[in-house]
Amino acid sequence: MTAPTPGPWTFRPGRYGSPHVISWAPGKTYGQIALIGTPSFAELPEAKLADEVEANARLIAAAPELLKVARELESVGRTVGDLLCTPGACTKEELVNIITLSGSTARKAIAKAEEGN
Repeated sequence: MTAPTPGPWTFRPGRYGSPHVISWAPGKTYGQIALIGTPSFAELPEAKLADEVEANARLIAAAPELLKVARELESVGRTVGDLLCTPGACTKEELVNIITLSGSTARKAIAKAEEGN
């Protein structure tokens, strides 16, 4: 399988028929990952649709970070399992730090998907 374009990807909102832009090279004329259509001015009464389209665009822009977090959490799960099955392999504090760091990374990726941050 071919690997996707590495992140981070950026999100630039569009309005009134101008597309949302997902890019790996912000501010350049190249590097676009996706253009996501927005409702035209005539379609604005369907505001929920516009908000939903923007939320979908933000989720797509966060894809590299979300994939990275999924891979890290899978690795953390294996590591924690190994450590719990090996007496004396680590202290309780070390185990808590591993899990806390994973949660912090996940929260950042979720924030980007939900808010574009």
